Parts: sequence; structure tokens; C-alpha cells
Amino acid sequence: PDPPIPWRPYQMIVIDALDREALAQRIHERAEHMWGAGLAGETDRLLAAGLRGSPTAGRAIGYMQAIQFLDGKLTAAQAIDEIAAATVRLAKRQRTWFRRYDDATVLDADGIAPDSGKALAATVIADLVMQTTGSLHRRRARWEDEEAGGAFDAIFRRLN
Repeated sequence: PDPPIPWRPYQMIVIDALDREALAQRIHERAEHMWGAGLAGETDRLLAAGLRGSPTAGRAIGYMQAIQFLDGKLTAAQAIDEIAAATVRLAKRQRTWFRRYDDATVLDADGIAPDSGKALAATVIADLVMQTTGSLHRRRARWEDEEAGGAFDAIFRRLN
């Protein structure tokens, strides 16, 4: 008989921080950044618009802790710590979930700056090019976006 047709005819890419302690630190820094950028104020505005009655959004990581802070149940520091802890637990569940896909491409996010979307895109492209062509040189000339190209060049230098 013919081999089964895969249910996902595309390449799955999993971006993973291989160092768990570094991941936990980055998650905590991100929680602090979200809080400092006004998560409590945003949540307060959303509560006025009906967030508390939402069956899902009010329980989302970040909003749930901000609601508890606004209700006086948590301090700001406790809310940040709980956001980070909940996110670490979510990351662990995600890692466990994706472990079943042995054909997925796993990219190491440890060397990518947390807010560097361009570097991340360049990493994904560089990895896919390396897998599909075996040579980064053949495709590098086709890279046209100057800003992303700078990030791509950094990845290119790291790979060579």
C-alpha cells in the first residue's frame, strides 16, 4: 500500500531555549517589562469594558494576575512573580507537547535577544536554507530587506 499522507505537509519549526534557567530568567524579565509597560492599567481599562465576565481572557496569564493585583489580593511584586511562574509552567507544557514531533526543526533561541524579531526571522531562514539547500551561500544573494539582511548577516557569520 501507499505510505500514509502526513497530516501536516509543511515543516514544523520549534523555537526553544535549551537552557531552562536562562529561559526562566528571560520569562521573568519579560513579565517585569510587561508590568512596567502598563499591564495593570491596561487590565483596569479592560475590566471596565467587561474583561471580568470573559470566560477565557480574564484567566489568561498576565491578566489574571493583574486582576488579582487590582482586587488587592496580590502586590505588584507577587503579580510579576506569578506571571513569570505561570509562563514557565506553560513553556514546560509546550516543550513536552512539541517533543512528540521528532521531525520538527528545533532552533536554539538562547543566543537571540528577547525583542529581536528580525534576528529570529533570520535564524529561521538561515536554518531552513541550510536544511533545504545545504549551502547558505546560494540563497544569501536573494535576501533583499536591508534591515533583516543585517540580522541575516549576523546569523550567516555565526554559522560559518
